[in-house]
Order: sequence, then C-alpha cells, then structure tokens
Amino acid sequence: MKELDEDQMEVLALAQTQGGRVNEEGLILQKGWAADRARTALQNMLLRDGTCWLDEQDGPDGTGRAYWIPAAIQWDE
Repeated sequence: MKELDEDQMEVLALAQTQGGRVNEEGLILQKGWAADRARTALQNMLLRDGTCWLDEQDGPDGTGRAYWIPAAIQWDE
C-alpha cells in the first residue's frame, strides 16, 4: 500500500469540501498552486495511482475537466 504524498493530501482535503470534485483552477485559486503543480498532482492521482476519475465534459458548456475523488464524494442516502 502506498501513502499519499503532500500534494495528494491537499487535493483530497479540497475535494472533501466540494463533494469529491476538484479541478486545476480550484487548486490554483484556493491553494495558490502554479498550473503545472495542479496538473501534475491531478494527473498522478489519475494515471499513476488510480485514486480519481476524470470527467472531460464538466461545466455548463461541457468542455471543462473535473477530477472526482471517490474517497471524498458525499453520497446522499
């Protein structure tokens, strides 16, 4: 089992406040990260670690990219 690195912990913490959804813009605005750092953290979680899902049709116009962290999704019962 692999431990989450510091950036992944930050992404998870942000995702928990947003129902499991994060994107690069949110990390840049809310965490003060550079675009490259936000992109790398999310891509590592998606491709290397498999800890998130990618939605490439996010937003009102369906052209945005959002990452969903299943561990942070708030499921309504």
